[in-house]
Amino acid sequence: AADSDEGPNGMVRFSISGGNVNKEFQVHPVTGAVTILKPLDYDTIHEYKLNITATDLGFKSHHTKAMLTVILTDINDNAPTFNQSTYQAFIAENSPPKTFVYNVSAQDIDSPKNALIQYSIVGGSGKDVFTIELKTG
Repeated sequence: AADSDEGPNGMVRFSISGGNVNKEFQVHPVTGAVTILKPLDYDTIHEYKLNITATDLGFKSHHTKAMLTVILTDINDNAPTFNQSTYQAFIAENSPPKTFVYNVSAQDIDSPKNALIQYSIVGGSGKDVFTIELKTG
């Protein structure tokens, strides 16, 4: 913000006048630079709306307000988790190849672009006997 008055009437101070409920942000009173005070988590809150006020230092001060919307971008910070910790399936010993056995399922709480899951069999006694569908489990 700028104020074309001279002296104290032209000096501007900035403050956050709304939207900073949990005190995640601060504004430098002289420069107006907004910085974070606490870690922000996309998985909890996607965006913040802050009311910023600029006030001059005149005897009869004047002010103006602006809305700053801070939009978080998600990072891939959550590992996928299976819906169960163990699975058990029963199948006849003489079942032909490609017989469906079981569909495992996992979830990832990251945003959709960071929550794509690929399934694979990485170990166990059936690693060379069974296959798993890459995208659906």
